[in-house]
Amino acid sequence: MINENYILTNNFEQIGDFFLEKGITLFNENNYKASYEFFKLALEFKSCFNEVLVTKHDYVKKVFIQNFEQNNSKEELFSISFTILFFFFLFLHFLALKYIDKYLLENDDFYGNLIRTIILTKNNSIENYLIEESFSKMNSFKKNNFYLNYLISFNSRQNNKNYAELIHDNFIKNYTSYNSLYLLDEIYLKCNNSKLLKIDKENFKNVLIRFFYNKKRKTETFISFFKEFVNRTVDKNNQLNYNIIKLLNEFVIVIKNNKDVFIEIENTTESFYYLELMEEEDRISDLIEEYNLDLFEMSNGIAEDDYYNDNLDLDQQDPKFWDNL
Repeated sequence: MINENYILTNNFEQIGDFFLEKGITLFNENNYKASYEFFKLALEFKSCFNEVLVTKHDYVKKVFIQNFEQNNSKEELFSISFTILFFFFLFLHFLALKYIDKYLLENDDFYGNLIRTIILTKNNSIENYLIEESFSKMNSFKKNNFYLNYLISFNSRQNNKNYAELIHDNFIKNYTSYNSLYLLDEIYLKCNNSKLLKIDKENFKNVLIRFFYNKKRKTETFISFFKEFVNRTVDKNNQLNYNIIKLLNEFVIVIKNNKDVFIEIENTTESFYYLELMEEEDRISDLIEEYNLDLFEMSNGIAEDDYYNDNLDLDQQDPKFWDNL
């Protein structure tokens, strides 16, 4: 059963993980009709798929030993494509594309096209016009989806198009959309004046807001810091941590109230704001201890990561990157 605390806190990523894990288990049991439904539910809630979560399951032999050239059901084709897609190895994605294309021949639906779009955007060798055609097809379904909104924003970013408003709204609707927050933070770091943000003095008591405000750190460092907070909304005894929830709510409100700032930064090609540094000493480490975030280590708010690849999307990073966090 889904942990009801994840429902109470709108932790869509954790809810999506439940459906994902359940789908993989059913896939391993050859229950493709059920895995098909659970994988679609995972796509409804998740906006970031971590290949490590998927590949820890022993389904590799299933994919490569069984003969999938026979009369596969639509549920089987979809489930095969889904599981292959979230292998870490990009060279296997042509197989995922093969099976989802076969699925789409008779089932031209939203979820099949979403899988196809994900495959295309993950492959740097795909012609851009094919990706654009895929996005155009997705738009015809008139369906709002966290992962799709992220993909559209990421593609716009790659092609120097505006995406701040879409990715901002995606994060506000789903604060566990870490990919959305990643793109928002990238936009924020382009501005050379932190004081452009509308933040009350009272907000600086919030360690998340202080750390976000601090520009002497990398985006992936902040994302891992933020995820640590989200993971601690429910403690080891399955009790809600209301202090952490309060800090997260305050942070989301600040992001929501600064929507116009993100859009303005995106539309600004050169820095025209005067940089005024904070005079007070950075006390991030002390605040981390105060909120019992002892598992997260950093120096002056900056953590170098030897495994992070700037050329890859967040959910395409090497598993060592996630382990290192």
